[in-house]
Amino acid sequence: MSDITVIFGFDSETDVGSWTPFYEGLQKGTPRLLDLLAQKGVVSTFFFTGDAAMQHPEIVKQVAAAGHEVGAHSLYHETVGDPIFEIPGVKPLLPEEVPLRVRRATEAVASALGEQPVSWRCPRLWGSTAVVNALEELGYIADASYPLYYYREQLVPYHPSREDWTKKGDSKVLQIPNFADMTIES
Repeated sequence: MSDITVIFGFDSETDVGSWTPFYEGLQKGTPRLLDLLAQKGVVSTFFFTGDAAMQHPEIVKQVAAAGHEVGAHSLYHETVGDPIFEIPGVKPLLPEEVPLRVRRATEAVASALGEQPVSWRCPRLWGSTAVVNALEELGYIADASYPLYYYREQLVPYHPSREDWTKKGDSKVLQIPNFADMTIES
């Protein structure tokens, strides 16, 4: 049997995404995940919101010390990209606001980590052209925000267009499609 490569990541944010100020899952779950990943020999990426990194820099350092990548996941789990569906009470950032917000998230995670993150994932997988362009400007290498279940075009990693992030182009950022089974009931 040959080896296969799977990209595995965790979003590290407040409990219940944007709706609570609590970090119980992050505080209690991360050490357990790190133990499990170590037992199985799996290396992963943990995408921290800037707020989570500022509130719990010790967890960011634990993740990095365990050999995992630390990426960024917005500042406060806000909608930085193009909304795919409506969520009551959730307003997306204007495209003009995106570069500053991405930079602030990057600075917060970098402060906790001790170096700039090079991977990003948008909350809810709601990416956008403005996000990809801001990431490229900041020197990011990868973005894992493309929801395959919605756009259904890019099956493998690709470099997006600077005019339409869902199309192939010549951005320096590598877009890594996310696979999700939207038929699973909670």
